[in-house]
This record gives sequence, C-alpha cells and structure tokens, in this order.
Amino acid sequence: MRIVFAARLENAGLISEMLRRGHEVLIPDSQIAAFLQAGMAVKPIILPQDPNTIPGYLALTMEQKIQCVANAAPQVIDAITASGADAFVVWTDAPPLPRLMVLAAKARGIPTFEITHGSFNTYRQGHFEVESYVDYVLAPGQEEADFRAFYGSKAQVIITGKPTLDWTAMVDKPLVRGTLMEQADIRKRPIVLYGMTWRHPFSTWERDKDLGESEVFNAHKMLLNVCKPYLIIKPHPVMANMAERVRVMCDEAGMTDYAVTTMPVASILPACDLLVSHNSSLLVEGILCDIPAICFSFREWNDHRFHAGKGVECIERREDLLGSMARCLLDAPTKDRLASERVAAKHYYNGPNDGCATERVVTRIEELSARRMEVCA
Repeated sequence: MRIVFAARLENAGLISEMLRRGHEVLIPDSQIAAFLQAGMAVKPIILPQDPNTIPGYLALTMEQKIQCVANAAPQVIDAITASGADAFVVWTDAPPLPRLMVLAAKARGIPTFEITHGSFNTYRQGHFEVESYVDYVLAPGQEEADFRAFYGSKAQVIITGKPTLDWTAMVDKPLVRGTLMEQADIRKRPIVLYGMTWRHPFSTWERDKDLGESEVFNAHKMLLNVCKPYLIIKPHPVMANMAERVRVMCDEAGMTDYAVTTMPVASILPACDLLVSHNSSLLVEGILCDIPAICFSFREWNDHRFHAGKGVECIERREDLLGSMARCLLDAPTKDRLASERVAAKHYYNGPNDGCATERVVTRIEELSARRMEVCA
C-alpha cells in the first residue's frame, strides 16, 4: 500500500510498523526531516507550508487566514491527486491544512483515517469545537466514542487503543523512579509532576493569561511544610522553548524544591506520586501508569462531569486545588478510591490496553483500505 501520512514525530512508531510491513509511506516535505534523521525510509510529498508556521500568521485577521488556506488549496489537490495513495492518515483533521488534505483525499475516493491526538479530547474541551471529516476515527478508547456521541458527532469511531500509549504496558516504574531520584538528587520525598498546557489565541486560556500556574505554585509552597514534595514542571511539548521562561517565573514566585524539564513523559511520569495537569491526554498516561491524577480547569465551561469517577480528581475552583493535592498525596481513602476507579478507566480510555495498539491501528488501516479497493474494483 501507498500511505500518505500527515504525521507528527510522536507517530514515528506507527510509521515504523507501516514500513516494517512493506508499505510505502509519504510524509509532507515540511515534516519529513525528523523521520529521515531517525533512519526511516519515508518519501516526501510536496505540500504547502502549514499556515500556522508562517511568521506573523497568528496576527492575521480571520479573512487573511482563510485566504492563506484558500491559496494552498490548488497545490494540496494536485499533490493528493498525483500521489496515487491507497490511504490518507492524519494525526488530527482539526487544523485547516490537514482538513483540506482530508477533503481532497475523500473527493478522490481515498479512504481517510484520523489517529486522534488527545485521549482526553483536548481539542473539544467544554464544547465540541470541530467535527471530524475523515472516514474513520481510530480512537484510543470508548471515551472517544462516548464523548463524540454526546456532542452529536457523526464520525465513525473504531476503538483501537492509542499507539503512543503502548509504552505504558511495559514500563518499569521502580527503575524510572530510581533513575529520576538519582538524577534530581532527591530521597524519600513525594514527587509531583505538573504538566503544563499549551497556549493558542483561539483558546479561552489565552484570554485568562494565568492558566492555573499560580495555584499549582502556591499549593506546592504550602505542601512543603507538610510533606516536602518535589515538583517537576514539564512545559507542553509545543512550548518546550518556554522552559527558561518557566524557570524565571518560578524564581519570581519564590519557588523552591522544583525542576523544569523537557524530558520525555516516559522518563518522568512513572516515577511520580501525583500528576497535576489541565484537560490533557497526559492524564490518561497517569491512569495507565497507576498514578493519582488531578485535572483542573478554571474555565466557565468544562467536561468534568463527563469524566467523573474515571480515576482522575476534577477541580473547577482555584481554591480547591491545594486540598485536592494534599488528599491525593496523603489521604489513604482518596488514593484507594482512585486506584479502584483506574481499573475500569484504563480500558475506557485506552481500549484493550495491551501495548499492541500500534499493530492494531496498522491492521485496521490495511483492512479498511482493502475493503474500499474491492468496492471500487
């Protein structure tokens, strides 16, 4: 099969499996460098630059942004038409350019697949912002199907498990914790991971400016007098260049006993005693690693009731965060309840949760694409 994949680097394992099975994988030329550097035999497909990466794009008016996408349309249509693809795969079709690619592929009878990015529906917080246009959504778990159905989505959802979560099935938590404690030179202290969120002008987070950092920092300083936690702060991957700014922000807030890191989640999370984050797929990784987790969202609309009783403490008021962190670290009944909820939540958020989602996703793409080719033949 020839597969066009509008991928991100996090999809490298999936692409490796496609190549291992003998498929030809075409990657947009603007994204291919990292995959080639990783030794993958992928090929380029020449597509326009993603408007989001154009300097000054975010300052453009909505009309100007729409014009950027419209200008890209002829090249996208020509490239998809000439590709001879048997399948088109995208990590999400929410942004304009990937959606344009999906529509071009569908118009030419090419089956289209979305490998959903956020296991906590991070693109659909508080309301359903975008419908999927792909033929098939290869979803992490039943949560994706239920959430879409709740908001009236008509997308065809197929539960496969999430390839980027396969690592959680084989992680050695004691080894990761020992390594991290040695690197950070900490002993016999609770470790708290704060996974920061991203910022984007279309998000109401940007309006608020303070995304909740101050509450996390204040809670950490208060807890130092109780159980002396060590706080590890991880900026969102797309904001990794903010690490130094975060350190300055922490110092200005009088923070101690903390570190800011851009290390991979797999090198940090399994070592932790508590995860604190926004509506983030990181929370699902916490569930799968059996880490008590807190989700906070101080927006006027959220989906916390939808996720209640699923292994995560959901906080809506800033003043409640300190107490929740204290209970998750120190209160045995709270920790036992969350552990009990995680048993079912693991499968709810990540399907079979067997570490084989990568193979399962590629198999479903093969099967559904072959079925389309049989119908067309």
